Amino acid sequence: DPHGYFPHLINPTLAVIAGHRDGCVTECPGDVLYSSLELMRERVNNKIIITGIDAVAGNEENGNDIRIFPNPVEGILAITSSKKIESISVLTPEGKPVQKFSSPPESIDLANLGIGMYILAISSDGKIVYRTIIKGSPGR
Repeated sequence: DPHGYFPHLINPTLAVIAGHRDGCVTECPGDVLYSSLELMRERVNNKIIITGIDAVAGNEENGNDIRIFPNPVEGILAITSSKKIESISVLTPEGKPVQKFSSPPESIDLANLGIGMYILAISSDGKIVYRTIIKGSPGR
């Protein structure tokens, strides 16, 4: 959620999109860039809306414990959760399906995906949780 918050040791209400100075003793970024953070949050939110995916839906009650790694991924992506994962769909940033894994194992093979950004739609407990992944190339 580009308008959401993520707890930090120094600032328990650190914005998801924030300046370095919001979490540490620094003046980074400069004032000009810092004054643009709200516009950045709005533009990111608009990009999410354009995909047709509600990237925040269900995350409060479901999905906070879903972990994916490594990210960026080259081949095998590990997935952990305390809840049963029913299926995983890999989508383009525009929301078009690329791959689907039913009754997925603890890892999925994404080696055949092209380099770029993808969205995982993870179905668990009747809800869908979204995670963004970056597909890299081996050795880079």
